[in-house]
Amino acid sequence: MDTPFLFTPRKSEDFWKELEDINQPTYVPEHASSFTQTQLVPELYTKDEINEIFHGICGEHEKNKEAFQMKLDGVYYPLNDSINWLTTCMEEMKKDIARIQNTTDTARPPSIDRRQPQSIKRRQSPSLARRHHASINNVWPH
Repeated sequence: MDTPFLFTPRKSEDFWKELEDINQPTYVPEHASSFTQTQLVPELYTKDEINEIFHGICGEHEKNKEAFQMKLDGVYYPLNDSINWLTTCMEEMKKDIARIQNTTDTARPPSIDRRQPQSIKRRQSPSLARRHHASINNVWPH
C-alpha cells in the first residue's frame, strides 16, 4: 500500500524558480508615491561642511540630553518626595511606638515573681581548681 503524500512533490528546478521569484522586488505603481527618492551623499566634504555636520550632531545630542534630563526630573523629584514623606511617617510611627511602650511600662503591675531569684541554684559551688593551688614544686599527695 502506498503512503499518501502530505505535500505535492515538486521538481527541484520549479522550487528554485519560485524561490528566485519570491526574492525579486515587486513594483506596485499605486504605492510609488509613498516613497521618496534619497539623494546620494557626496563622498568628499569640506572642512566647513564637516564642522556644520558635527555641530548639528552636537546640537541634537544636547536637545536629547535636555529632554532626557526633563524626563528624569519628572520621575526623580516625585519619587524623592514620596520617599521623604514615607521617612517622616516612619519617624512619627517610631515616636508613637516609644510613647505607647512607655505608657504601658508605667501602667504595668509589678510581677509576682519579682522577689524570686531567677534560678533555683543561686549560688554556684566553687570550682575544685580554686581549692588546690598548683605549683611546680608541689608534690601530689599519695
